[in-house]
Amino acid sequence: MIKADSLKKLNEKIVLNGLLGKLEPIGFKYLKSKQHFKRTVGNYDQIISFGTSHSPLEFDENRDELNLKFYFSTYIESPKFDKWISKTLKSRSFFRHLLENTKCIEIVDFNALNKDDFFSPSESRKFKNYITSSLVGVDNENRISLKEYESKLTESIKSFDNLDTAKKLYDNKTEAFRDYLRLLVFEGDIEKAKTEYLEKYNQIKSRIDLTNTDKIEETKKTIQGLEKFASEIEIFFDTKLEIPFERGLTKLESRKEKIKLAQNLGFEEYLRLDCSLLDIESYDINDSGEVLIVTKSKEVNKINTKGEIEKIGKLEFDDCFSNDFNTSKVRWIENAKIFSCDNYIVNEKNELIKLIFDFDKSKFKTNDVRLFMKSLFFDGNKKEFHFLYLINYKTTYHSTYDKKGKLISTKSFDKNILKLNFLRKEYIALSEKNSVDIIDFDGSFKENYKYGNGNDRIELSPDGNLMLLHFYSTKSQLYNIDNKKKQTLWAHPTFLKNYKENFYNDIHHNFGLTTCKFTPDGKYIIGGADHGKYVVWDTEKFERKELIPNHSALNIFNWFTTTISEGKSTENYFKPYSVEHEGHKLFINRGYDISNISFIENGDFIITQVSDCLLVWNKDFENIGSVYGIGQVTFSSNSFLIYKTDKEIVIHQKVDELRNNFESSVFKEFSKENSNITTHKLGKEDLEVEQIEEKISKAKTNEKKGFFSRLFKK
Repeated sequence: MIKADSLKKLNEKIVLNGLLGKLEPIGFKYLKSKQHFKRTVGNYDQIISFGTSHSPLEFDENRDELNLKFYFSTYIESPKFDKWISKTLKSRSFFRHLLENTKCIEIVDFNALNKDDFFSPSESRKFKNYITSSLVGVDNENRISLKEYESKLTESIKSFDNLDTAKKLYDNKTEAFRDYLRLLVFEGDIEKAKTEYLEKYNQIKSRIDLTNTDKIEETKKTIQGLEKFASEIEIFFDTKLEIPFERGLTKLESRKEKIKLAQNLGFEEYLRLDCSLLDIESYDINDSGEVLIVTKSKEVNKINTKGEIEKIGKLEFDDCFSNDFNTSKVRWIENAKIFSCDNYIVNEKNELIKLIFDFDKSKFKTNDVRLFMKSLFFDGNKKEFHFLYLINYKTTYHSTYDKKGKLISTKSFDKNILKLNFLRKEYIALSEKNSVDIIDFDGSFKENYKYGNGNDRIELSPDGNLMLLHFYSTKSQLYNIDNKKKQTLWAHPTFLKNYKENFYNDIHHNFGLTTCKFTPDGKYIIGGADHGKYVVWDTEKFERKELIPNHSALNIFNWFTTTISEGKSTENYFKPYSVEHEGHKLFINRGYDISNISFIENGDFIITQVSDCLLVWNKDFENIGSVYGIGQVTFSSNSFLIYKTDKEIVIHQKVDELRNNFESSVFKEFSKENSNITTHKLGKEDLEVEQIEEKISKAKTNEKKGFFSRLFKK
């Protein structure tokens, strides 16, 4: 394969020799870092860029010629306009008006290349290249020579001259019309801009049909577009428009749904809501049945104990923050009896209280601050909130507030503090060479703890004394912070002889502990590893035990690969099973990793979320129930569960005493005809991998060697 730098130099040599003399005299400058020519006229940059696509070198064996395939893109940009949009609308903008794309081909002199311009790709690189080539397909594009392109260049430059104002660009707008409307405002053509904005607003409004439930997703997006349009009209023209469509939650008639998770654990439908017109980002539920919901537009809604829907407000952020916040996360804080989301709390009066970020924002420009909100903890003794947040990857702030949200004090540290261990009055900070530092609240260093590669996720025991470092590595590190003793936890028993070879023949599989939680009493750790491994350790002797679903629950697993042979597709199912190996009872699985762990009634019931299914375990870690196809479920500590479908939010309340005839009314155990299920043999590779490797082998065999023979004179 040709080296990237060599290809870039070759491309530049051919193109620059042809165009530099023509473009520089008329004001274009060549920018090597971006590989394009640029000329600025008024508010606009006129760009002629060039580059190569996949497999740019092509050897014509019949003609004994080496060809370089490349392209030109001609377009207009406006950094001034983008900056204005960022300041005015507080949103990102990257305006580009494309004039044309032209594909070219040119003969390359063999003497322009030598052996040093090429390298021998690794097997992984060959595989990736093969896959990319397969996706790209055969290149049958019509291409012109560089000389032919040069003759077209005069017309391209005339096109630039005819598009040097907002009005001219608007008259030649593409389907992405909004930027062209904004350009009119930017250049001061207010009357025309307002007329066009209002006309487009009415066009969008006329397309909305709330009665068409088959296209509800399309309707939702159209209303969102209308709302954004109305917002811009208000900002640009000081004209407020009423949106005739309500995008909120509405109550639905109960379907009296029942969910039986185990023999003595059942839930009945409490409330059903239509959320089809909302983009919900996060929600949580407490043991009174109250729910706090935050949408992607940061609107906050609350469902009270009577099932009434209340609009609370909107989360707002200062201009200095970049707009790519992490997804907002709603959380119920039990000991404070309040909901929180980001740096906001919702008190008992449904007031949305902002916990201010206590740092000098005047030092930063708009959208200059990257913000990472780490944790919010409530000290029940002092009635104080402790908020931890990181600014621009460099400085961590620990701010304290009273229960009404008033700032009390702030400490800052030039470290990335990963977690607040409040019960021990300590911070856990990222350190060097795969390790974390323990620092006390005064900032004094106490201890350094090493972890395996990629194990930068931290889970703390309820008393704060045990620290589990986990995620990517085969081994996880558990430390007792009191006595500094270390335990190694193996999510997969790869310490057993021949475990990998017998049960996972690809030894490059990742065996990391991706999800884990301590039980509420701190006596156990529940974990989920890659490839559907479920495991528990006690925190006294640290004995390892695998959680094995019962025979009935195995029916929820439906892991398969699809292979294609002679135009026919075949689904190859893997049915998990348990096995004895070196005195250990193991669960052999291939998918359905644990994504969340919930505890009900202080750990009497343990719920593990696997894909869109639930597995229920008792405190003796026996599988006592399962539900298939329910989706992602959130539980309160004792009494409620909530889940969301594409169109609805459904809340269920726990039934105190289950009748003998209480059965799930919707979610049934999944079953599939045994004739459609095949069990993989131990050590057998997936067929699709074999087929790809076979194709690569054939491709190697059929490679034409004429080009390299010609190039290197072999």
